[in-house]
Amino acid sequence: GTSDGCPDVDGDGVADKDDKCPSEKGQTRFEGCPDTDGDNVPDHLDKCKNEKGLTSNNGCPEPTSVRCQYCPEMVLVKGGTFQMGSDDLDSQDDEKPVHSVTVGDFYLGKFEVTVAEFSNFISDGSYKTDAEINGWSLVWDGNSTEMKNGVNWQCDAQGFILLIAGRNHPVLHVSWNDAVEYCKWLSRKTGKTYRLPTEAEWEFAAGGGISNRTKWAGTSEYFQLYKFMNGGEYGGSSKDGFTFTSPVGKFQPNSLGSYDMSGNVLEWCSDWWAHYSIDTQVNPSGTTSGILRIMRGGSWDEGKTDCRVTNRFGGGPSDYSNHTGFRVAQDKYPLRPFTLLPFKRKRERRSRLPLSFLLFFFLLAA
Repeated sequence: GTSDGCPDVDGDGVADKDDKCPSEKGQTRFEGCPDTDGDNVPDHLDKCKNEKGLTSNNGCPEPTSVRCQYCPEMVLVKGGTFQMGSDDLDSQDDEKPVHSVTVGDFYLGKFEVTVAEFSNFISDGSYKTDAEINGWSLVWDGNSTEMKNGVNWQCDAQGFILLIAGRNHPVLHVSWNDAVEYCKWLSRKTGKTYRLPTEAEWEFAAGGGISNRTKWAGTSEYFQLYKFMNGGEYGGSSKDGFTFTSPVGKFQPNSLGSYDMSGNVLEWCSDWWAHYSIDTQVNPSGTTSGILRIMRGGSWDEGKTDCRVTNRFGGGPSDYSNHTGFRVAQDKYPLRPFTLLPFKRKRERRSRLPLSFLLFFFLLAA
């Protein structure tokens, strides 16, 4: 109890009779309530308690109408320690061994980067994506996956140019290289530092953070999955209503407020693919070199096994297809300011992706 003999269930020094949040350890100045996102608006008054905001706007970020033109919506992910990987019956070998990982606080894109957002990047400079340089991408022709000329970030999963109504779908046909260049451009444009999430950050956030972790983003119940995921399990059916990608944010978010982390598009992470270690890790960023970069989350034509939050995919840095997209991340505490130089790129025209990547997607479609 407190010094005056009154009960204090959560042990925060505020007597239960005066505690607005008696079951949550909080701060005296906030009448015993916590301030999860650190914006000086206590959680019980904060309408956006997982997203740092303004006291003048009930703890929410400034309205979109006055936000910087290119800044994506972000959610705060409070860090912690979790068990990364899986040894469930439906897990793959590269999800083992399960190991203890600690990640710090960070911000993660609420949505996958959309076609409209990516078009701002392209129209603002002279950057050419890997698909534009090569002159083709992989598409779905109704029966199988095939290569189709002239397909790039402006196109849907079938290779058709997206009209205005489709520009709030996640961007497709982008490589890891393209995603990294987008983050650099966004950082220059906004004065904030954006990057791809690490694999550990992605899995931590997708599963719901430190507590009540879920098998898929938003749920551990298969019969509830259609509410949270646009995937092949229900593709083209009345369950999710989308044969290919869906607009971002169309389904329910996970417990942290991020959308589409299971299904819709595969999301690039910053790490090189490598086998897990049993060792305990803190803020791991992967190996310093490799062949494949990590992709997570599954996509519009993949089922419940592939869309689990622990499932891992890999692709070369210049690989892309009608499954690949991304979302951005930010450090919570800004790093020392630095200058990002404009990209310089001289590349030969390539005729095809690595055979392993092509076989991967042909086997998925089989």
